[in-house]
Amino acid sequence: MGNFFDINRAAIIPLIFVFVRFYHKEQKRTLTLEREQFKSELTQLRNQIHPHFLFNTLNNLYSLIIKKSDAAEDALIRLSGLMRYMLYEANVPKVTLSKEIEYLRNYIDLEKLRLNSTNTIHFTSSMNKDNEIAPFILMPFVENAFKHGISNDKKSSIEISIKADNEILMMDVYNTKKINANKDNGVKTGVGMINVKKRLELLYRDNYELLKEETDTYYKVILKLNLI
Repeated sequence: MGNFFDINRAAIIPLIFVFVRFYHKEQKRTLTLEREQFKSELTQLRNQIHPHFLFNTLNNLYSLIIKKSDAAEDALIRLSGLMRYMLYEANVPKVTLSKEIEYLRNYIDLEKLRLNSTNTIHFTSSMNKDNEIAPFILMPFVENAFKHGISNDKKSSIEISIKADNEILMMDVYNTKKINANKDNGVKTGVGMINVKKRLELLYRDNYELLKEETDTYYKVILKLNLI
């Protein structure tokens, strides 16, 4: 009987070794596939955001050229800077927060060129540490505010605040609603907003909070982001 158990142990131990090797190999293969899928999804989402933003910006520039506005040259220079950031400086997983804020400020200044005196735009930012952040993660909130909140037919306003205290970023975006604005004016609306929610899940799954406040006259979104 003792010899029988010795023989079984001699046969089982190599089988266990083979199984463990197989298990680790499969685990490694699964993780590799998940990482590749993760990268693929991020690339796809980033590529969708760029044409969406570019289309809106070129429309604004075109309208200035048609009006033969003196602001067209300044707009073209700003657009050139934005494109340089998008194509070269932001072609990395993360950028410095200061660069991302500068990008937003340039975009806002470019949007201001097409507005009249009935519109009020306020943008403030502050930080005590220049952390890194995923590029373009904040942009859709700003773009959405301009898309759904600005009307040259009535008084409208946008207020954007970004505060970074060490590793915690707080972004508040408030905009008045257009007349007869769709009730889905907020996070649910638009390709850019759908994409940013997906990107937040992919990049900051357990490190962000996204809240919205909505009435018949205004919409507000609050993003809290852990930049660690």
